[in-house]
Amino acid sequence: MNRFLWLIGLPLYLISFLPVRALYALSDFIMLFYPLIRYRKQVVRVNFRNSFPEKTPAEIDRLMRKFYRNMLDVTFEILKMFSSRPDWADTMITMENTETFRRYALKGRSIIVVLGHLGNWELAGTRINNLGYHQVYAIYHPLTNKLINRWFKNMRERQGMMLYSMQEAVSGMVRNRHKLIATGFIADQVPLSPRDYATTFLNQPTLVFRGPAVLSRKLNQPLFYLHISRPRRGHYVMRPELLCDDPARHDVSELTEMHLRKLEANIRQQPEIWLWTHRRWKRRPKWQGLMKDVEKNKPVSSQ
Repeated sequence: MNRFLWLIGLPLYLISFLPVRALYALSDFIMLFYPLIRYRKQVVRVNFRNSFPEKTPAEIDRLMRKFYRNMLDVTFEILKMFSSRPDWADTMITMENTETFRRYALKGRSIIVVLGHLGNWELAGTRINNLGYHQVYAIYHPLTNKLINRWFKNMRERQGMMLYSMQEAVSGMVRNRHKLIATGFIADQVPLSPRDYATTFLNQPTLVFRGPAVLSRKLNQPLFYLHISRPRRGHYVMRPELLCDDPARHDVSELTEMHLRKLEANIRQQPEIWLWTHRRWKRRPKWQGLMKDVEKNKPVSSQ
């Protein structure tokens, strides 16, 4: 298997050196065969239909086409990150409202940034890290294939990010709570514990992972949501929005609702840039117990 992956991986790595316009041309070429693309189309269609019951079948079809075009573009952008310098993210992303990050850095406070699989979420961490205010730590779910996992881990570290695996996140954040860090949570994945927060999201009963809320409250680190939009091909606008300056004064459900509603509104503004191939409403119990011990403790000051 690994020999086969190397046979595919080496040509893809060489392709990553192409200019981004050439990569978008490859994306356009693949979209010529859109009717033949079968990758999770039924999952995408069901997700769109359940999330936007007011839309007609024709409107759903148009959204699906726009989504697959965006997904291909993002795939090639992520491929580009395997060979690009970290400052490439600065040319791709306009970051608004950066003064708020600077203000907390000057106070010596670490922060938690919640985002979704919107736009190019991989570039987001690099762009924030490039600001120079906080060292970004991204929380990632290790991939099953160890070789592919190593490739992606090396790519993210090459882009300037530090990493916590899902299993290391709690201990790592507590250990590093006196350092100046921005911890990034992609909080739209499927939670796998019966203790996770139940609510309605995109018109559907949904379980939401409570990790960002639990840890922001425990460490009393300001909680942000990162709003992402794609005004044109090859360019993103990202805007950090402060949700709570003093999470220790709020309960976990309040904090979870804060970032979840921001995510929901962000998706509704530009639905085609979210990752609809994700089986968001299918639950697979794996992370049970991850937050149990943390939630028993009182918040710990990061000052």
